[in-house]
Amino acid sequence: MTEERSSRVAYRIEIDAPPAEVWLAITDPAWTRRFFHDTAVHTNWAVGAPISYDLPDGVPAIAGTIVEYAAPQRFVMTARFLFDPVAAGERESLLSWEVTPRAPGGALLTLVHEKIPPRTLSIVRRGWPGILADLHRTLRPGSQPVVAEA
Repeated sequence: MTEERSSRVAYRIEIDAPPAEVWLAITDPAWTRRFFHDTAVHTNWAVGAPISYDLPDGVPAIAGTIVEYAAPQRFVMTARFLFDPVAAGERESLLSWEVTPRAPGGALLTLVHEKIPPRTLSIVRRGWPGILADLHRTLRPGSQPVVAEA
């Protein structure tokens, strides 16, 4: 596997929820706290603005910058994983979230994480599938989420 290919992961999950509900879940701090390791997303969503996923004590676990914002379908951000001392010293990676409508009334959420440095890559390979499954279970309690590589 080449370095370029190995530094990218992509996942998708179909959620039996309206796209607007999925969008709210990934962009609202009250929702992210429920499925994203108790972190609350903070940003003003303007391109170039800082974005962070903060722990309950206010310390950022992940921080970056908004690169693209096209509500309610897609946002792209840089990301540095600050909760891990080794990953915190690595370069930023690029993370995109995309919500696509699915019939009847559901949504497809695609997460693509690129340009990932080595320590961060080991974290996200384990982390993203669980976070996406937790999002699904948060929106649809009792459901059986299926996270697929995209």
